[in-house]
Amino acid sequence: MVRTRKTAWLLVPLLAPSVLSQDRPVFTAEANLQSIAVEVTDRQGRDMRGLTAADFTLLEDGHPQKISFFGAEDQPVSLAVLVDSSSSMRSGHKLDGVREILPPLLRGNLPEDEIYFAQFTDRVFPVQPLTGEERLHPPFRQVDSRAGTAFYDALATALCTLRGARNLRQAVVVITDGADQHSRLSLDQLIQTARSLRPQIFTIGFFDAREADIFYNSGKVVTLVNSHEIDNPVKAFERISKETGAEAFFPSSQRDLEKALTRILGILRAQYTLAYHTERPNAFRRIEVKVNHSGTRVAARRAVGAELGDGEMAHFFTTRCEVSAKDHPYPWEPHVTRTPDGLTVYQDDFSDPRSGWPNRPGLGYAGGAYQVSVAPAIGSSGAREPGGIAAYGPWFTNFRASVNLQPGPGDGAGGLIFRLNERGYYLLLLKHANYKLVKKFWGGVADEPLVNWAGLHRISADPRMTAEVECNGNRITVRVDGIQAISLTDDSFGDGQIGMAFFGRGHALFRDLLVEELR
Repeated sequence: MVRTRKTAWLLVPLLAPSVLSQDRPVFTAEANLQSIAVEVTDRQGRDMRGLTAADFTLLEDGHPQKISFFGAEDQPVSLAVLVDSSSSMRSGHKLDGVREILPPLLRGNLPEDEIYFAQFTDRVFPVQPLTGEERLHPPFRQVDSRAGTAFYDALATALCTLRGARNLRQAVVVITDGADQHSRLSLDQLIQTARSLRPQIFTIGFFDAREADIFYNSGKVVTLVNSHEIDNPVKAFERISKETGAEAFFPSSQRDLEKALTRILGILRAQYTLAYHTERPNAFRRIEVKVNHSGTRVAARRAVGAELGDGEMAHFFTTRCEVSAKDHPYPWEPHVTRTPDGLTVYQDDFSDPRSGWPNRPGLGYAGGAYQVSVAPAIGSSGAREPGGIAAYGPWFTNFRASVNLQPGPGDGAGGLIFRLNERGYYLLLLKHANYKLVKKFWGGVADEPLVNWAGLHRISADPRMTAEVECNGNRITVRVDGIQAISLTDDSFGDGQIGMAFFGRGHALFRDLLVEELR
């Protein structure tokens, strides 16, 4: 399980409440002119220039196609550059380094080049065309965002925007140091969308050494600190770039990052553009490009179009290239309502196992409740403890949260976690007639008890109880079965997600989680 300080900063899912639009979403298909960007190199890896259309054979599902358009190197390009501007990029000075070396990429190579630019975090900002002055001085904005990354949604927004580009040669370059945690789209949905459109996608994963080690030694998924599983970004980035005939880069330093951008520039300038008219523009088609010279290496996308049974494509709002919240909701959104004052209320009785909480051995839905037991967690010593945590749903600052807790056999303790964010979280544990309130930090920092196993004034002997926490500014109030246990101040964590926890032997069942936003 991912637990390092830096990795926790990058991998804690930070989901902000979304605004549902009433626009009707729409997806429009490409025209029947299919363009393919092709890079040709010799045995030494050097670009082969001076080829003509007669040197190429283009096959669709094994059948030769007439090349309707041929562009040699130095053809104009429509390029979208996306830069992750989340807090991890800012705090590690990575964003400053990116700003320094971006101008050569944004400047373009030919007067006909179109250059688009956008920043993204846990939200995606509009992908805008750059003026001549902006190409020299990228228009970075100050963004107020948490530490998350909506990588897939940002790519889909760029792909959608480039549908209006004028050049056949199109590409997207995206630079990020995070794994996708906030996108409405899945990886398969993004892949389907990318196959149906022209751009190549060059991905740059600017991870630190600890993150890279975790990602390279993990499988297809990586476990977050809130027990959710996400796509391993190394494998996801490689798949996205390969599917679109591009490359994925994983620089470990500012110098390596500059080399990656230089390599991308070289590819864009040296590529050939082949286009043909297809009779099946919306169907999935295998593509093969051959060069009639021995000892050559050809890099091009291998397929275009949507493949049936492999996930739907992205849907966007009619009036803007934004992923449709209606068609691609987060699983917790059906459980969100708004008060007349516009405040968020999140309620889950855990009767529906599709509401998005981790659902695997040790954590999952069980008979109309949510059970937390033996999923591994990290304690203050850095050693594994029996127990686990799970958090999900909207992001809250001031709130009142309650959950019904039913302890199972064993001597463990269960309760609420709250304000889980990139630094850590608060933990309220209940055990018999006692409670404990702790603040827990990621990265091996020692836990700090705020209340260390104090007695509760409980009238009932029923082991079931209702745990309630109210946070308003730095004031934290704890109630059990409606009776106040403690009210104190602490400003270690100002906002975050809500969830449940269990530590020790046994398990606990949770029902009727209710979180109400406060002004």
